[in-house]
Amino acid sequence: MKKVRFIEQMEHSECGLACVSMLCNHYQYNINLSKLREIYGVPVGGYTLFQLKQILSDFKIESKGIKILDLDALDKSFFPFIAFWENKHFVIVERAGRNKVLIVDPASGRRWIDRQEFNKNFSQSALIAKPGEEFQSYKDSNSVHYFLSILKKNKPLLVKLCLTSILVQAISLFIPIAMQQLIDKVIATINMSFLNKVGICIVFFGVLFYFLNLFRSFMIVKLQVLFDNELMTKLLSHLLNLPYSFFTNRSTGELLYRVNSNLIIRQILTQRFVSIFIDSLLIFIYLFMMFNYSASLSIIVLVVSCILILVSVFHSYKINQITNLELLQQTLVQKSLNETINGIMTIKSMGKEEVFYSNWKEPFNLQLKHSKEKGNWSAVLSNISNIIQIVFPIFLIWYGSFSLSESFFTLGMLVAFNTLASSFMQPVISLSSSYTDIMVLKTYLNKLYDIINTNTEQGLLEESHQIKDGDINLENIYFKYSMFDDYTLKNLSLRITPGEKIAIVGKSGSGKSTLLKILLGLYPPQQGNVTIDGVNVNHINIRDYRKQIGIVLQEPQLFNSTIKENIIFGNKDIDDKYVNAVSKKAGIEEIIKSLPLGLETILSEKGINLSGGQRQKIALARALIHNPKILFMDEPTSSLDNEAEKDFMNQIFKLDTTCVVISHRLSTIDKFNRILVMDHGEIVEQGTHKELLDLKGYYYNIYKNG
Repeated sequence: MKKVRFIEQMEHSECGLACVSMLCNHYQYNINLSKLREIYGVPVGGYTLFQLKQILSDFKIESKGIKILDLDALDKSFFPFIAFWENKHFVIVERAGRNKVLIVDPASGRRWIDRQEFNKNFSQSALIAKPGEEFQSYKDSNSVHYFLSILKKNKPLLVKLCLTSILVQAISLFIPIAMQQLIDKVIATINMSFLNKVGICIVFFGVLFYFLNLFRSFMIVKLQVLFDNELMTKLLSHLLNLPYSFFTNRSTGELLYRVNSNLIIRQILTQRFVSIFIDSLLIFIYLFMMFNYSASLSIIVLVVSCILILVSVFHSYKINQITNLELLQQTLVQKSLNETINGIMTIKSMGKEEVFYSNWKEPFNLQLKHSKEKGNWSAVLSNISNIIQIVFPIFLIWYGSFSLSESFFTLGMLVAFNTLASSFMQPVISLSSSYTDIMVLKTYLNKLYDIINTNTEQGLLEESHQIKDGDINLENIYFKYSMFDDYTLKNLSLRITPGEKIAIVGKSGSGKSTLLKILLGLYPPQQGNVTIDGVNVNHINIRDYRKQIGIVLQEPQLFNSTIKENIIFGNKDIDDKYVNAVSKKAGIEEIIKSLPLGLETILSEKGINLSGGQRQKIALARALIHNPKILFMDEPTSSLDNEAEKDFMNQIFKLDTTCVVISHRLSTIDKFNRILVMDHGEIVEQGTHKELLDLKGYYYNIYKNG
């Protein structure tokens, strides 16, 4: 039976979707996980078996949910199937042996487990699947072209590197010929004049070899730098252009680890790409030269080489398995460390240092275990290679000595053949090592494919649009986070006139924050239209639109730079006079004056050396610095006291700007032009503070209970 290709889940709730991707690929419908995620999304609580059945049916793969009480009673044709695991996870069951079961876990890879462990974790619910009559195979584009295109871009340098490598290796071919001539024509005949000629040749080729090899090394370094620059700039540019939804279910530590894996990819591609080409060429050249000396000795060399290659292939399979497990634990270690550092205040406040240390220590110990196991397997192959390189030349001299009695085979020829055989084994060992590296490369590439295969966000158009008035209109907006979720926003229509101050209130989960993200262009609605000054946001550059609006969040993100740099946010054309004027509007003028370095005071990461209220005021100054026509705020006064909150809102009402505020503190919004009350994704009431209280409906109850 064909092996199921492992596809790693990239988000915590998409194990089911990864299993669907594995089954689709198994039946020759080659679709990557990123594409499936883009089509179906990921429900907050993950998928059900029924939802996975619906997805498979979209690809004409017929499936059926069954209950399995006895795995041995299941027909072999039902393998592989999706199994519900530990009542919270999905895995692929590839095959069942007498005492063990082979599963492919989207979280940890392929592994054999004993029947006892399987029976303990298997929840007995499964989804069996087979291609239907209308099923058609499909081949998706190969993402490896992304990396090969970078090498192709540096084709001239690669050609020079290959030619230089060929010259370096050509000089090395001089060695066995020189040794034969030295032994047969100098040592055997004591020909001193020829000895001097050989000495001059050795010096000449030695100097030539040195400079060519030095030039080759310089080119390899240059290629690595160019590859690093090209890959990192393309990767980070692509990452920054990905939709906001891509980042919501991924940890910072995990993403950093994926991005940094490009260093290993660069090392393997730049070093092995040329090596494979040269080594393949050298094998045939050395083989041809060896057969010219002795066919019987050459056959022995070929047999030993084949044994080495078989050992290397088996070794590569084991190394790849262990590398998958090691990378999984490295990702968890990075994720745990990142969470610990980011949450250090909460951890120390609650005295939970030991808990988080244990959470980090467990995957770290497993990482060390897999690292040790990989090192041991590498040591086995390395020692096999070493023993062949040490013992095999001696064996060849011993065996070849029996041929010296033949008149045509001289001692010089034997020594030359031995040198050729050693030289032949070098590219064989190198190619075997390259095969191992390529297997490992696939694991690292899969980490980056999650980023590369995800489409950039919609609306990155060339067309620019200048917001003139700040007139916002939403018509019949429907939005849900995945195909199988309920609509978070339902048939929502809203008109906000220029300069209007709007407040949005409602219970948690009513859709307030989702509506704000729609207005910010972070989420595109599934249905309906959003227009700004009468222009549909789908027809303007979304990034250009965002540059013209202001945003103040409940937990504002400040950066490890000066207060001024946090306010101007990359706009170097703004002078201190204007920054001070905006700071006054935002209410942080006195704060800046109280600091010895004023605007040049450096903030710590996330601005934790300031109070929550001070951070929110700096965020307001940053939002106002480019004089936005529209200002969006999410709980902007949550960290302010009553007096500071009152001053903050007074500053907002002085602005000639369309303003939309989400708030739970109803005392701050009684002066707003209009208050929208949301419930279950719909606007159920709207009006002024007084009008809504007189209605005695949702708003009245929220206000009364608050």
